[in-house]
Amino acid sequence: MCSLVTACPTEIAWNGLVRKITDRKYIVYDILTFKQYVNGAATTTDQNEYQKWLFHDNGLNDPIYFHGHSHVNFPSFRSGRDANYQESIARSMGRDDFFIFLIMNKRGEMHGTIVNNKQQCVWDTDHDNLCIGITGMSLFVKDALNKVHPMSELPEQATAIGDEFITPDSGADDVDPDEEMFDQFTKNDPWARNEV
Repeated sequence: MCSLVTACPTEIAWNGLVRKITDRKYIVYDILTFKQYVNGAATTTDQNEYQKWLFHDNGLNDPIYFHGHSHVNFPSFRSGRDANYQESIARSMGRDDFFIFLIMNKRGEMHGTIVNNKQQCVWDTDHDNLCIGITGMSLFVKDALNKVHPMSELPEQATAIGDEFITPDSGADDVDPDEEMFDQFTKNDPWARNEV
């Protein structure tokens, strides 16, 4: 997650697979990226395309109980759009389900929200109470950045859920992957050099 936020000059979103250890301790053991359209202040998907990936094309049997995204250089607080999205997910959860939301930025600030329907509670926390393990992730980041597209490329026929996603506009920031930035990011990473 940290590698994605560091490498992507715009917002980026991801899902994750989670193991519940206790009611207040969870391990996100896999991060999943998907095709998305981004600018400096928002990320969106073609909702039909995302639903197809989410329910059929991701090759997983495990349910997805995690959503994270970057606020780039903005504070990692929950925006109104984020609150609406979290509420829509919470309404669709089963009686015993949980879901984790994480917002990060390039300054290393994080805000997490854990919704636990079985315990009938919601925990909000900032970066002081979150622990993120970091390992060599350069190949993962390279693959993820190939799925990030400028907001202006979002197909006109794409569908979105309510107010969660914005529509492309003429002011959308274009993503221009910077090879020099990626080389700098990966130069000390043994995973990127296939040494692991």
